[in-house]
Amino acid sequence: ESRGARARIELLQAKADLPRAIADLRAGVSVGDSTSGMEYARCLMRGRGVPVDLAAARRLLAGPCVAGATPGDLAYFRLLLDFRETAAEAEKGGGRKHFEFDERVKVCQSTGSAYARGELALLMLQVGGKDLAPRIREAITSLFRSAPLSFNPAVHVQFGLALFDKRLPVAEPLVEAARSFRRAALLGDPLGYLNWGTSLVRGFGVERDVDQGILWLSRASAVGLLRAQTHLGHIYTNSVVYPKHYDLERAIGYLEIARKGGEPDPFKALALELEREERLAAPTRRLFEIAASQGDAEAACHYARFLLSGRGGAKDEAGAVAALERVPEGARTAELCELLGDCYAAGRGVVADPKAAALWRARAKALPAPAPTKAGD
Repeated sequence: ESRGARARIELLQAKADLPRAIADLRAGVSVGDSTSGMEYARCLMRGRGVPVDLAAARRLLAGPCVAGATPGDLAYFRLLLDFRETAAEAEKGGGRKHFEFDERVKVCQSTGSAYARGELALLMLQVGGKDLAPRIREAITSLFRSAPLSFNPAVHVQFGLALFDKRLPVAEPLVEAARSFRRAALLGDPLGYLNWGTSLVRGFGVERDVDQGILWLSRASAVGLLRAQTHLGHIYTNSVVYPKHYDLERAIGYLEIARKGGEPDPFKALALELEREERLAAPTRRLFEIAASQGDAEAACHYARFLLSGRGGAKDEAGAVAALERVPEGARTAELCELLGDCYAAGRGVVADPKAAALWRARAKALPAPAPTKAGD
């Protein structure tokens, strides 16, 4: 195994040892290793472990160090360099603002390694955006399909996502997407864990297996993926869809981990998603209660209505008023103040007090009425 090949694998790791990889690449360049030359050129293009230097990258890719590279691999790295130079000129306001793929795509398709074909497909997805031209879609599909043994998990994740979004012309996009996610998961990629686990849980392109899906999602959660944590929270809360896996306390644990990790309002978001299902009223009420205790005014309003109506548990009008009044003054909304005004006017949970009702309603009128959060926002 050459220094360049070893460094290439190292650079694909989530926590790569950049100094060691760069040292290996430089040593490889010094002895004319073509893999080292191409990978070091890419580091110079991206500023990974070294300062960005497109001119130095071009010299490397035109020099004797890469003379032993296959034409297909060299075609990919030179296309990448052209793309980086075009992007740099566009940022400076230069004349070259558009990047076009040329005959080098076919060279890479025919003679490039599985690694280069996969990387080129990723580049074409990046450049093409969501609205891919037909010829680009066909080229990307051909490149991905010819690179099943690529050891870069990002290749398989991005191919799977493009298939899932039906951006590529294949007969069974979900089936092929599931295969790609599985490959990425087996390569140890966190996004592979997440998407393969999700495919198993929901039966997207593969026979449904919730237990196996949970195992893969748990791996993604263990490395800090917030989406995996919220997905596990949903599974353990939704006893209608996942009756054998209902465990509200476990769900709360995952959602709290997601919240501490930076996921905005995971308790409220899930409660809003489940609110319409009457069979889930009790866990939904509990989720709103937790979100309300964290000072969320919208959640407090939902929780108060559950308590006022006795939905999902015992009626508790005094508890509803208390939940609303616990929301910090600066976080209160027009909806919350209006609801408190109604409680004081009708004597629900408090002694009827027309003056207090009028005061709360006046506060409501003085506040803007924000659009309510929708499930999934």
